[in-house]
Amino acid sequence: MHIQTRSRFRSWLLITAAFAVAFPTIAAAQIVFTLRGTINTDADPTALGYSVGHAVTISFTLNDFAPTPPRGDGGSIFSWGESNTAHPQLFSSVGGTGINGTFARAADPLGEITVENFADSSRLFLNVGANNPEGMGLSVNGYDLERITISASFAGLVWDTSAGTLPDPTFFFQNYVGTYAQVSTDNARIVDFNNFSPVNEATITIDTLTISYTPLSAVPEPSTYAAIAGMCALGFATWRRHRSVNCG
Repeated sequence: MHIQTRSRFRSWLLITAAFAVAFPTIAAAQIVFTLRGTINTDADPTALGYSVGHAVTISFTLNDFAPTPPRGDGGSIFSWGESNTAHPQLFSSVGGTGINGTFARAADPLGEITVENFADSSRLFLNVGANNPEGMGLSVNGYDLERITISASFAGLVWDTSAGTLPDPTFFFQNYVGTYAQVSTDNARIVDFNNFSPVNEATITIDTLTISYTPLSAVPEPSTYAAIAGMCALGFATWRRHRSVNCG
């Protein structure tokens, strides 16, 4: 009888494990936007420690939004944004050439990702910043940064916005992994704080955009944890009941 009881208990554990695998999980992944270009003459970059023609790289790492996607607007233009700390955080890290410190979400954040299609190209707009002088943990040449903004159009890139319903950006951008050349004259901007009036600024002519995707470990949905716990409790209760009967 003890052998039968142990066998039943092992069977229950196997069933619970299979149950957990069968339940839905939230796929976690990391999307990184990497932009490469050179400092141009549209602004004087010397105060920020750059020089004209200086090659720079800027990267934005998208936050993992599972299980709550960020707020935004759908339609023919997809736009995700954050304007206060009640909104899901858009980026987990931001950095680049000449940028020092560790990115930390501002107490009064300002972030946006927008995609839009044109006749011969598609635009990507990225913005991360702060609406307060505390900044976002980043500095350039000793100046706290107010914002980093990217606005450029790229050839060979066509955003699929046909669904009209705003998707989770992680799932959306994983369909566009690759490197794309800029075809517009738009610039990237790195701007510092000076009593809310930016006076030091570097502008960048973007050459290429690279979108990379790295899958991370899957995370079970919250309901899955509850179901697994319930089955484990039921299995343990069944085992104890059989054990009590056999010992009696």
